[in-house]
Amino acid sequence: MTEVQRLLNAGQRDAAALAAAKEVPPPVPPDVAFLTNPAGLSDARLKELAYLATDDAHAQLTLVADDLIATLAEMFGACEVRLTAQRSAAGRLTGAVVVAN
Repeated sequence: MTEVQRLLNAGQRDAAALAAAKEVPPPVPPDVAFLTNPAGLSDARLKELAYLATDDAHAQLTLVADDLIATLAEMFGACEVRLTAQRSAAGRLTGAVVVAN
């Protein structure tokens, strides 16, 4: 018996509605044109995009990498950004690529 069924059987409709809402996964942008916050993509979504290996998935991963570089540039200044960005992007995106292979 799921948590929602258990709560409904106990007569707790509001709690059951909240539990049911938690089971619904967050929406996934259909393509790169709808991606407004690349930094908001979860690691699981990055792995999924790497596994898809489509042009659109590549564009979304590129947006994430570019956003990471821009964020690091703001934080550390332009001189240290290239090396730091490469290491950070490699660390975050390599996990996604390893899963795809």
